[in-house]
Amino acid sequence: MLVIGLTGSIGTGKSEAARQLEALGASIISADQVGHEAYTPNTEAWEHVVSAFGDEILQDDGEIDRRKLGTIVFSDPGQLERLNQIMHPRMAQMVADKVEVLRGQGVEVVVVEAALLFEAGWDSLVEEVWTTDSPEQAVIERLKVRNGMSEEEV
Repeated sequence: MLVIGLTGSIGTGKSEAARQLEALGASIISADQVGHEAYTPNTEAWEHVVSAFGDEILQDDGEIDRRKLGTIVFSDPGQLERLNQIMHPRMAQMVADKVEVLRGQGVEVVVVEAALLFEAGWDSLVEEVWTTDSPEQAVIERLKVRNGMSEEEV
């Protein structure tokens, strides 16, 4: 089985490249989706994040409020590093587990789509690394449409 790491900056077309590879028969593991799964209430990652950042990051239903958590971690590099130290190893294990399940199913190609493939240390989980890139103006236009951002916000 070939495991490809697909990485690139925001708005460069990672998700589109992943969709095209999936259409060709590859199985996709999205780091964003794995992150959402890791935040499931009462999982190990959830417990560590709540312990580190407090109950104030929780919604009434026990879900982590990603906006509240984002406000904390994106305003303080130390807090972002703290979150990454909690999440990256746990998410890496989740990705590795998913790869093994797919291997057992006889899947030939798996694509791990992750913007922070190298920063999270997940490059060791893949055999090849593919990088998406786009001209700056294309990225700006994509983010304006996809995220509803103004050019100044991008």
